[in-house]
Amino acid sequence: MKKISGFQNELRQEVNSFFESESVKFPKDELLKIDLHCHDHNSNVPDELLGRILNVPETWLRTEDLIDTLKKNRCDVFTVTNHNNARSNFDLIKKGYDMLVGAEFSCLVPDYDIGIHVLAYGFSEEQEAVLLHLKENLYDFLKYTKANDIPTVWAHPLYQYKSDGLPPFNFFCKTALLFERFEVVNGQRNTWQNMLVKFWLESITPEEIDSWSNKFGIDPNDYCNNPYKKSFTGGSDSHMGIFAGQTGTYLHIPDLKNRRKKEPLSKLALEAIKNGNTAVYGSDQNTEKLTVAFLDYFNQVCLNFEDPGLTRMLLHKGTTIDKLIAFVISNALSEIQRHGVTIKFIELFHNSFRGEVPSYFKKFLVPGAYKKYLIQL
Repeated sequence: MKKISGFQNELRQEVNSFFESESVKFPKDELLKIDLHCHDHNSNVPDELLGRILNVPETWLRTEDLIDTLKKNRCDVFTVTNHNNARSNFDLIKKGYDMLVGAEFSCLVPDYDIGIHVLAYGFSEEQEAVLLHLKENLYDFLKYTKANDIPTVWAHPLYQYKSDGLPPFNFFCKTALLFERFEVVNGQRNTWQNMLVKFWLESITPEEIDSWSNKFGIDPNDYCNNPYKKSFTGGSDSHMGIFAGQTGTYLHIPDLKNRRKKEPLSKLALEAIKNGNTAVYGSDQNTEKLTVAFLDYFNQVCLNFEDPGLTRMLLHKGTTIDKLIAFVISNALSEIQRHGVTIKFIELFHNSFRGEVPSYFKKFLVPGAYKKYLIQL
């Protein structure tokens, strides 16, 4: 058993105390449970350059399978926040589902040339088209969402896209002026990252906000309804579906028992997000969950990979090194797919992550080199 360090133990106690305080923040009979950050197969254009060169999506997870997992984890209301599109939400709404429309937009902070992810909820298909146009300038994007009463959340604030080095501290101070909702608990980030975001936000004072406003020449009221109130949200950020719903947000709806009889839960959820009536739930996050998610993604890539072709790899945006790495990966995956026994094992391993326990007969047929990996399944 891996020994837990003193720091890790203190961190675990801290996060457990935080979740306990969040669980009693509002009356339990007035809460809706939702995972405000999860993905399915429509997250098909990754931000990572290698993924785009190889033409692989971030997941092949069916929408119905994601919703089933969310239900199993006792979510009351649902959203699917795919990258730069809300197709899954709109498709389910057309099928009669009550969905909170949402998406995770890849926005650029132009004066720092840094990309961040912004969750947005409750927009129409027409508004989505505008948001996609504006996402190349975070300031224009957020002015539009404020003007159209579309609530936004800065997703995993410590994770950005920057070509070289770490962002300066001024970047965080300036960007904090633009948001009133922050994803404090992300299921794919370690506890220390989540707690660091929490402590940072709790340390921000009204005086600091006023000081930053003067320093950067930004009126936070242009972007926030209440710039002095910083609300916390949580989401699993699950792409594989394995952990969907295990991390998320409680939404406080006064008089919920009566209101849910008359109004769609998605409408009530949107109201709570706008008002900042949120509390987070989840558990201690460690590298094991991220490792499991990565392994399952590798399994899915091996099972579903299609050769993008040399022409695509050569002509795609990227450096020579990027394209060479993509070429090597493409050849490696093609070789794996040619090996039938390996693919059968990978398929068995992938299904096991989904909760499908392999039969004794299947275990028996697996080559000896792989048997030790299935003993615990």
